[in-house]
This record gives sequence, structure tokens and C-alpha cells, in this order.
Amino acid sequence: MINVTCLKRPIMTTKSRTLLKQNKMVFEIDKNANKPMVKKAVAEMWKDAKIKNVAIINLPGRSKRTKQGIVVVGALKKAIVTFEEIPGSSVAK
Repeated sequence: MINVTCLKRPIMTTKSRTLLKQNKMVFEIDKNANKPMVKKAVAEMWKDAKIKNVAIINLPGRSKRTKQGIVVVGALKKAIVTFEEIPGSSVAK
């Protein structure tokens, strides 16, 4: 059984597409996830993947005024996973 609950979705932006050329993939992850959890989840998703490094970035949310007061929206935590070689690289590039 694959336990990849800490990975929410891959992030495909212009910058993350350029990171693919450097053997890096970007994922949105759970707020409570840490580097070993992300590494294990990616390794379970791709059995033949050799993971070199995991970097985690916390992006703070922005403040928004509503009738109820000030609310923080859009907080995000993402992970940049560096591979030796991206699994299925002929498809990804």
C-alpha cells in the first residue's frame, strides 16, 4: 500500500518546468510533513527513483479583509525534490 498522504499535488509553473531540466520536481505537501516523510513518499511513488535531496519551503499566507475581520489565506508548504535522474525522464522532458 502506498502511503503518499503528505504529497498533495505536483506544482507545474514556469519555474518548476525549468527545474525539471535540473532533475528537480516541486510538490505541494501537508503542513505537518517533514523531509524524511516526503523522501519516503516519493520513493514509494517511484520505485526506481534515486533521491539526492529534499528542500522544504514554507510560504506564508496573505492577509485578506472580510466582514468577519482579517483572515490569512493561501498559506502553502512545498517541497523541491532533487533526483539523480528523474524517473520516466523521457516522458517528463
